[in-house]
Amino acid sequence: MDELTQLANALMSLDDKLAACMKCGFCQAFCPMYMTTRIEGDLTRGKIALVENLAHRIIEDPEAVNEKLSRCLLCGSCQANCPSGVKTTDIFLEARAIVATYLGLSAIKKAAFRMLLPNPRLFGTLLRLSAPFQNLVLKDEAKPQNTVCAPLLKPMLGDRHMPKLAAKPLHSTVGNVNTPVGKSRIKAAFFPGCLGDKVYVNVSEACLKVFDYHEIGVFLSDNYACCGMPALASGDRQGFEKMVMHNVDILKDQNFDYIVT
Repeated sequence: MDELTQLANALMSLDDKLAACMKCGFCQAFCPMYMTTRIEGDLTRGKIALVENLAHRIIEDPEAVNEKLSRCLLCGSCQANCPSGVKTTDIFLEARAIVATYLGLSAIKKAAFRMLLPNPRLFGTLLRLSAPFQNLVLKDEAKPQNTVCAPLLKPMLGDRHMPKLAAKPLHSTVGNVNTPVGKSRIKAAFFPGCLGDKVYVNVSEACLKVFDYHEIGVFLSDNYACCGMPALASGDRQGFEKMVMHNVDILKDQNFDYIVT
């Protein structure tokens, strides 16, 4: 009964946000998904029409609802350009959470979002051990930005392309950083995220050089968890909150002026 009450409350909260949408179709010019497929259901307006009948649609065909809601990059372009100020990103994230609660998460996602990603030591160890063998799984298809695909993991990843892991993650080469404030009189907490730590290490190293050049004090932990966006985008609020609170616990006792990510 508690879960049903939570679902009902979530649906009512969603109704309040949906009321602002005028179905003007202005989002058509900014949605990259619609620009690619030209399918009305992939447009923000089309998804909002789906969400307006979410309670009925979930009962009729929850998998189809989940698939349609997943066809959104959460880039925020429609929200940034909406003349009515509709909080579309919030709407789609809340709708995904409702559908995920109704359907339940897969065992793989539960393990990843609630056990692996909130535990950076375990996650880092697994990636460090797998990095030397990634060429056995990943296939280079000369895609933009040097991305690769994983044919052996297609049942889980589909045709998704991704960048390769760095030879060494940032946290293993830099470790904990807590430098004093210089002439700038500014202290920054630097949060590179999973990609900045494990893939685009060169970008993170460039940021540290910029901080040093401008004599900005830096706090950088070698124990940050994932930011939580993968869990949130999949509708798993519980996993998202676990990752967020792990990072909050690291930052709460530090003194800094800005968080840079």
